[in-house]
Amino acid sequence: MFNNTGVINYNQPGGVQFAVHNVGSKTSDTWTFEAKLPGNITYTSDKQTPLKPNERAVLTISFGPTKETSTQNIIIKIDTKSDTNFATNYLNQPVLVLR
Repeated sequence: MFNNTGVINYNQPGGVQFAVHNVGSKTSDTWTFEAKLPGNITYTSDKQTPLKPNERAVLTISFGPTKETSTQNIIIKIDTKSDTNFATNYLNQPVLVLR
C-alpha cells in the first residue's frame, strides 16, 4: 500500500506515485517521463505505451535512502510530441526529509 505522507525519513527509502491521464479525444503518441527525486536522483523512463482517450497510467517509483534533511522537491515532466496542453505535463511536489 502506498501512503502519501509528504515526509520521508532520513536514511530510509522513499517513493512517489503519480498518474498520467489522457484527457484528449485522440490516442496519444508514445511518451516518456523524467523524474527528479530526493537525494539528487534523476530517472528517465523508456518509451511508454500510448494512452487512449480518458485512459490513465499509474506509475510508482521507489528510490533509495536520502541523506539530506531538508525540504526537497519531486519533479516529474512528461514528454510527448503531439500534446496540445503542455502545462499539464509537469508535477512539482515538495517533500520533507526528517531525521
